[in-house]
Amino acid sequence: MLRQKDCLLISRAETYKDEANIINRLFEQSLSCLYLRKPKWSALEYESLLKQIKREHREKIVVHAQAPLDNQWKLAGRHTPFHLLNETKKQSIGASVHSWTEYQAIYEQAAYICISPFFDSISKSDYLSNQSLWEIPSNVALDKAVALGGINTHNIPELVQLGIHKFAVLGAVWKSENPIQTFLQIQDQINKC
Repeated sequence: MLRQKDCLLISRAETYKDEANIINRLFEQSLSCLYLRKPKWSALEYESLLKQIKREHREKIVVHAQAPLDNQWKLAGRHTPFHLLNETKKQSIGASVHSWTEYQAIYEQAAYICISPFFDSISKSDYLSNQSLWEIPSNVALDKAVALGGINTHNIPELVQLGIHKFAVLGAVWKSENPIQTFLQIQDQINKC
């Protein structure tokens, strides 16, 4: 799913102008995984967007564990928050946590684990940096760690110095004037590090 050095794109929670076209173009450029996160959407809204995304790209899309979709779409899988994954002990393609303790608790259950927030969020004004994330326990394997929270081209090198090489972005891309160009710049910065 995610490469050794990679960038996961998270969709905006709300509808975005020309979203399907942007997603298709990003997949054609270098996007390897999209977390399609639309918590207030109905099945019909999800299906409407998915129909606009090229069939060959759908297998690179992950949706929230509680998204109202059936398996007909042949998506990559589900992204599950820590509290749901920890309770069920099931497997998930992706997960979200907010501490290294949570990360270690579900390490075996997910292919990738978003851990946040490393920096103040760009998309959520009240979601501030968790400084304890910068103190990574020596026994933590970082191969599944995906840094999230305020990620942009300028702060990626700081996280690479910690040993993290996978990143998730939302605000830096969707709040920019040119989401495609911004994503490609972020991906380029990851590849340079």
